[in-house]
Amino acid sequence: MAVDAPKREAYLAVRLLWVFARVSRESARTQEVLLREGIGPTEYFNPETRLRHSVVMALLRLNVDAGDVDIGLRAGDGVQPGDFATLEYAARSCPTLKDAIVSFSRYVTLLHEAAEIKLIDEGEHVIWRHGITDGVPQPPAANDFVMAACNAFARTYCNVYEPPLEVWFAHPEPASRAPHERLFRTHLRFRAPHNAFVLTHKQLAVPLTLSHPGLRSEYEKHAEELLARIRDGSGIAEAVRRVLLADLRTGTSTMTTTARKLSMSVATLRRRLHEAGAAYASVLDEVRYDLAKKYLLDPGVTTSDVAFLLGFQDASAFSKAFRRWTGGVSSVEFRLRSGRAPSGDGAKLAGG
Repeated sequence: MAVDAPKREAYLAVRLLWVFARVSRESARTQEVLLREGIGPTEYFNPETRLRHSVVMALLRLNVDAGDVDIGLRAGDGVQPGDFATLEYAARSCPTLKDAIVSFSRYVTLLHEAAEIKLIDEGEHVIWRHGITDGVPQPPAANDFVMAACNAFARTYCNVYEPPLEVWFAHPEPASRAPHERLFRTHLRFRAPHNAFVLTHKQLAVPLTLSHPGLRSEYEKHAEELLARIRDGSGIAEAVRRVLLADLRTGTSTMTTTARKLSMSVATLRRRLHEAGAAYASVLDEVRYDLAKKYLLDPGVTTSDVAFLLGFQDASAFSKAFRRWTGGVSSVEFRLRSGRAPSGDGAKLAGG
């Protein structure tokens, strides 16, 4: 009789922890756990640094066990525009809430590899369902966060917001329903088969305030590139990539330090990359290019900031590298095409 292979534990984007850190009452203890995982405070701002699902859930339980039972609701309701990066940008650029949900379902792996989002048509209404596929137990606060964050997205970006018909939670009813009732202002169902919203077709058809077909296409293109990297996460090139993502801001990324963190010699790392058809320099270039595009889409980050974040000596060195990566397109031209250039950036780096 065939035996099912164990499920691989998923990884989550570390930016999720930043959302919780803003409201956590146990930040010092959280930092201790993260440091044991090799993640320092600066990694909160590395867009692709990822952490094991079970570690994130353990950190969440740490807060709940300390008495902060509503942290999931507060963190979810407190998400700010841009917290979820490319995933959010692609979704909010869609024409309607339904299109945004479909976008979320397609690219949610960028934030959480085990997350699953589905829209189920029940005739008179639609179920917006959320689930987890890797078997890692979810504390109630995790369910609370997912539902509160999705509700916050709809409230922020829908042209007209109406509370859902019902909100379902897969966990038992808490000692007090008051925090949930204040936040969702609708019928609540606990011990439900899934975390879900019950919506009308009219609610799904509501237009979004930041709908933009051109930007949506750019964000989705970038999302597809990032998804391809994540889906190939078992290879040596991806292992190197993850180390580089964690190290780039310190400016100490070398083949020697990367090999040490992967518990192998430089010769072994070079051989394994060669067998995979890759080279250390090419992986480093790919990581820098991917991060550069993401940083440059943020108008609050100057080109000089991007150069620093990616470990370049100065903006000129970064600008030369960016032209090489793009076949001649400068960082300033890239920003102008995407409509994301910060004020004064082009003047400072006219040759960029």
